[in-house]
Amino acid sequence: MPLFREAGHVFPDQKLETVARHLLGEGKEIDHTEDKVAEIERMFRDDKEALCRYNLQDCVLVTRLFREQGMLDYVRARCRASGLQPGSLG
Repeated sequence: MPLFREAGHVFPDQKLETVARHLLGEGKEIDHTEDKVAEIERMFRDDKEALCRYNLQDCVLVTRLFREQGMLDYVRARCRASGLQPGSLG
């Protein structure tokens, strides 16, 4: 998420949930719960399949954010300009 900030996006915080809601209009499935940690622990204990879906959603959201916002092109341009490897940015 720091790359989005560096690219000029401004959000109230750098959480995936916040960035996805602003840019994609959607976010994590359990963000609406009062105690997110308790819900994750419940899924771990009682519903492993739901926990897998929840965790995979992170990958889907990040992939969509990068694709729809052109972030790979931004990263490539930053690497060319700075000489740094992608893992060194942000």
